[in-house]
Amino acid sequence: MKASTLNKSNLFKVRKYNAQHTCFVRDRVYARRQGITDVVAVLIMEKYIDPSTVYTPKDISADMLKLHRVSLTYIQAWRAREKAIKLVRGDPAKSYARLPGYLYILEQTYPGSILKIERKGSDKFLYAFVALEACIRVRQNMCFMSDRNESIWKGTATVYPESEHYACIWHFKWSRAYSNCKRTWTMTSNIAESLNNVNRLARRLPVISLLEFMMITIQRWIHKHNEEADKTTSDLTKKYNLYLQKSIALSCNKKVIPSTVDLHAIVERANLKNFRDAYAIPVEPIPCESTWNLPSYISEPKMLPLGPKRTTGRPKLERWKVFADVKFKRTKMTCSSCR
Repeated sequence: MKASTLNKSNLFKVRKYNAQHTCFVRDRVYARRQGITDVVAVLIMEKYIDPSTVYTPKDISADMLKLHRVSLTYIQAWRAREKAIKLVRGDPAKSYARLPGYLYILEQTYPGSILKIERKGSDKFLYAFVALEACIRVRQNMCFMSDRNESIWKGTATVYPESEHYACIWHFKWSRAYSNCKRTWTMTSNIAESLNNVNRLARRLPVISLLEFMMITIQRWIHKHNEEADKTTSDLTKKYNLYLQKSIALSCNKKVIPSTVDLHAIVERANLKNFRDAYAIPVEPIPCESTWNLPSYISEPKMLPLGPKRTTGRPKLERWKVFADVKFKRTKMTCSSCR
């Protein structure tokens, strides 16, 4: 088929057309390669910038038919989705190859950090340990609480000789019936569980993108608390100022008895100066990769992913719900004092 434009316009005219096929039917049907998935991947790649976005192949097929009048099968939409994710997030295998250089630059940016990569064999990635210098600094009155394991005793005495170490002789079960604070999940959640909830969706990203997500999250938290400290004009932080204002409002209509002994006690974390010092350590961004100067022993050995055998079916993103989670609703536990 031959065609030409009409007077330099967007219209064209077919000059010659041969309707007879000269290739075999097998070549036209089985060996035909179409680039439609590549085009669709470029159109939908912005949908996968946010890891929390749920954009299924069914949604891709519906949007392509609605917006561009293009009908896609499920497998075409799925391939377009995989290519779009690869365009946005990169190749996971290449991300593992960049990991040694990334940790080397991270150690140069944060002197005193503890970074270690464990390999399986000579080139297979097993796990990585990342601890920034700001996270492991010794503080006043810092102590460790653990069981009577000798290895933990020796490790803490070697790494933190200034801190104290206490061991549990017997585990007590404590009752929360008369607790004045919020009793729900009081001892069942810690900082590790909170971070797991923050990076729950980011764990789908490649390893370098996951580390960058954690760095950006820490930078955002420190910037937020620094702005909060700069806007505070009193000696206490915002949380305890609101607590005092609430106490003053409740005591306005009450009789005040003068006392000769005036005792006040304020915890150290409520002081604005201590709050400001806690977030005074800056978290610097990693330099651009084009400016990295890596030694040969870091850049030459290529690291590969561990590559476990993938199980059949879709990967499970959430835990299986038991019968009690589906059938019964979680009841609110109360005691005789708060009914």
